[in-house]
Amino acid sequence: TLEPVVSARYGEKLKLIAGTDPYTLPTWSPDVKSLPAVTYPDIVNFLVYSPSAYTLDDLNCYKGLEANNQIFCGWVLHSPRFREKAWIIAEGNSKVLSSHCDCMAGFGESCIHVAALLFASDGTVQIRNSWTVTQEPAYWLLPT
Repeated sequence: TLEPVVSARYGEKLKLIAGTDPYTLPTWSPDVKSLPAVTYPDIVNFLVYSPSAYTLDDLNCYKGLEANNQIFCGWVLHSPRFREKAWIIAEGNSKVLSSHCDCMAGFGESCIHVAALLFASDGTVQIRNSWTVTQEPAYWLLPT
């Protein structure tokens, strides 16, 4: 039901991930080890300085940077009104290549939901990377 221009752009984004549509995946992995190590500078570069696929101007999504505070206060992801579905494509460990959200602003590839997803991933990865050896299963022991 997307407009032709938006539908064509959606197809371009799917080419980056071998044509797999994230909306058709049967399950999402809850494994935090699979999250990309997207950091605050990566998020700023994506939201503010990435060129728009439609106008080629910078996205300039400064409002999206406020999602950092909203995430850590629990206002975005835990809201019962959060019906929008967002996803990101990250290259390697950190560079964000593209995003999508099914809200109106998400068609422009930068919205509060995408920003919230990026900041939530950043926070989760920071916690994941600060784990101590006592929080992991005993990986140094040989199996019996």
